[in-house]
Amino acid sequence: MLTFTLSSWPLALCAAIAAVVSWAGYRYANPRLEGTPLALLTALRFSALFILLALLFKPTWKNRTVDERAPLLAVVLDESESISGASAHAVRRIADAVPPFDGVSHLYGFASEARNLTHTDSLRFDGARTDITGALVQVRNSLEDKNLRGILLISDGRFTTGRNPVHAAERYGVPIHTIAVGDTLRRRDLQVRRVTANEIAYVDQTLPIRVLLRAEGADEEVVTVSAVQGSDIFSTESLHLPSGNADIEADLSWTPTSEGLQQIVVVVTRLSNEATYRNNVETIAVRVLKSRRRVLLLAAAPGPDLASVTALLRSENAVVSQYVQKSPGTYYAGPPPTSFAEFDLIVLVSFPGTGADPAILSRITGAAADGTPVLFLAGRYTDPSAVRRIGAALPALPTQVRAGFDEVSILLTGEGTQHPVFDILLQTADLDGLPPLLRKRSDWVPRPESRVLAHIGIRGVGLDDPLIVVRDLGGSRSAALLGSGFWRWHNLPEDLREYSAVWPELLSNLVQWLTTPKDDRPVRVRPAEDIFGGGESVQFTGQVYDESLNPVANASVSVEISAPDGITYPHAMDAVENGRYELNIGALPEGAYDYKAEATLGDVSFGKDNGTFTVGTLTLEFKDITADAALLRQIALRSGGRFFTEASLSDLPSTLAADSLFRPIVRETSTSTNLWQHTLILACVILLLSTEWIVRKRRGLP
Repeated sequence: MLTFTLSSWPLALCAAIAAVVSWAGYRYANPRLEGTPLALLTALRFSALFILLALLFKPTWKNRTVDERAPLLAVVLDESESISGASAHAVRRIADAVPPFDGVSHLYGFASEARNLTHTDSLRFDGARTDITGALVQVRNSLEDKNLRGILLISDGRFTTGRNPVHAAERYGVPIHTIAVGDTLRRRDLQVRRVTANEIAYVDQTLPIRVLLRAEGADEEVVTVSAVQGSDIFSTESLHLPSGNADIEADLSWTPTSEGLQQIVVVVTRLSNEATYRNNVETIAVRVLKSRRRVLLLAAAPGPDLASVTALLRSENAVVSQYVQKSPGTYYAGPPPTSFAEFDLIVLVSFPGTGADPAILSRITGAAADGTPVLFLAGRYTDPSAVRRIGAALPALPTQVRAGFDEVSILLTGEGTQHPVFDILLQTADLDGLPPLLRKRSDWVPRPESRVLAHIGIRGVGLDDPLIVVRDLGGSRSAALLGSGFWRWHNLPEDLREYSAVWPELLSNLVQWLTTPKDDRPVRVRPAEDIFGGGESVQFTGQVYDESLNPVANASVSVEISAPDGITYPHAMDAVENGRYELNIGALPEGAYDYKAEATLGDVSFGKDNGTFTVGTLTLEFKDITADAALLRQIALRSGGRFFTEASLSDLPSTLAADSLFRPIVRETSTSTNLWQHTLILACVILLLSTEWIVRKRRGLP
């Protein structure tokens, strides 16, 4: 379609003007022209003049196209490990039997993520995890530019990772039709349901291991639960299974003799005719340390804050040496040690108070100067003048002191939300819902090298006064919580139970940050997990820095993996960006592995790193071996779809035809071209005028 910036009547005027000028120019030419030459030259001039005059009105060429897209049905097939045997054949059979309908289909397989399929012969049924929600979202995103109008989900309905798909179905946007495969009846089975043990153990200290078994269809049988490390069975217990279905617990133990990340396998003997033996074993990883963290706790007086801190520190498996001031110079547990060098952390609860021993204050500053981290919790008994005497060990100092206390709330700073002390829980929780803290009406000034992680708020008004301050200077770390009453966060009423983890996690994160040495190694290579499940891809991340700790982006990072049988496998990491590197070596056999990494650039070595990781048996897909048809019905109901059986699958075309959404979409697009700016138009005018000039010269015209 040809349009103009003005009305189209000027086109006729342009044609008339061009015709008159062209005819008059050659009607009285000398020498006189007749016949074909006259007509040709007149036509050439007319065409050139007409185009030039028309371009003055800015003509535009508009083109309209209409695109009709058929409705698309995505057929999404479960190919996790729980789909095996008859269920796998059922998935293929049902997918191949989808009847023709008025639309197009696209085939996907999924376990932990979705992938495109060309035919059902490509299904693998080896996925170690099932993420139904993630697969549905991934399919929708991959078809966002198509006319996706429905999903046909064929699965056993068991998801082992990701969000509940019922909640995702409510907001999915298109109907999800479902078909259940697998046995919905309980079968005879004995499985290791859960293994509970601390992730941290210590050399020569017994670690309790609790094992939960689930028996289905048992018949008064005796089984043995064993804990194995390598080929060594170090703990066993015999259990009597009652008839029918039951949950039974076994108590095992382990006393490690060496440090490092170690793998423990818990195995229960097999019953005859079990549905599967894949869930009779569970693998856990335990990091064994040489000794527990040693904490020196000094308090100005007994109180609920002291009790809360002590209980939480001991729950962290710390050895707490507690000294509470009884009177000036005396303590309930006797005098503190003459040297603080043996401790990994010094915690001060409302300490130093009135009458604090100058010798103790001197030991605190001396230990801090030698690198011992200090955690200071201000309280009602804190003596500001005594605090100034240990100022070198603290990240903030009191200045002006006034009488009285204020009730304050915690307000995270921007830097606080990015600091490792505050994890996801504290970043996302509404901390205003916590009970207020008490803070002395004193002015605290952070030291220049300190960072303020939280300010105070009073009656909803945020102030610049610091509440949580940390410092990392020359490898020596300290932190200060300039308020009291944290025991209230530890003993919350029932209606505030959602905040029950805030104080324990905050204190744990502070202790972890304070006692973790600053990592200034030039080469840092770590596995993504300490323990990988069987069938999971083993992945590494790495960082490389030069002597000034600037990231090195073009280094060659080699990683050598040592398997339990002694065989080594060399790998090279891929550079990502800004000195970061990644490696994915795929699935590895079960066992404990060592690795060594080195970063080089040419002949220059930046450094080395090493560590351990384990690969265990991942049994998530076999925790529940029956199909969950109820969940698939809910997915269909919440999304506006229909739950089908294999027998009713023939109704799919009529169901889709009755769906008002399952229709083609027509998209009309238009494009426009400014002819007055187009180079081809200019070239055409030049060609016409050039041709006219050549013909004129051949006819002897000036």
